[in-house]
Amino acid sequence: MRNQFNRMAELAALSNVTVQVVLFSLGAYAGLKNAFTLLQFISPQSPVVFVESTAGDLYLERYGDLARHEESLERLRAGALDPDSSVRLFKRLRRSSNPDPSQQYKEILRRTLLAQRRVHGAWRR
Repeated sequence: MRNQFNRMAELAALSNVTVQVVLFSLGAYAGLKNAFTLLQFISPQSPVVFVESTAGDLYLERYGDLARHEESLERLRAGALDPDSSVRLFKRLRRSSNPDPSQQYKEILRRTLLAQRRVHGAWRR
């Protein structure tokens, strides 16, 4: 697990990568049922949504499809930890000497959520 946390922290340091952790407390969210990737290009090519599913993969290019998935992605970003908090979480988890990382992870997430509520007042999702 430590190697995975190290790798996530390394990737988050790249200028073209944004890593945000979605806490369990967020509950069900868009993208949970089917993974999707919003592909954006430097060229004049329009964005494309790549949807993975057990029935097959889809590439969506219609405006309505793009708008719906962009909105889902923005809601997911808004509900997730910010990038700096996500990296701090990875660093705390990798320093853990607990042989059962799932217990340590749950405790850190609980503390993070409590701290987030203190910072944002009566924060609710």
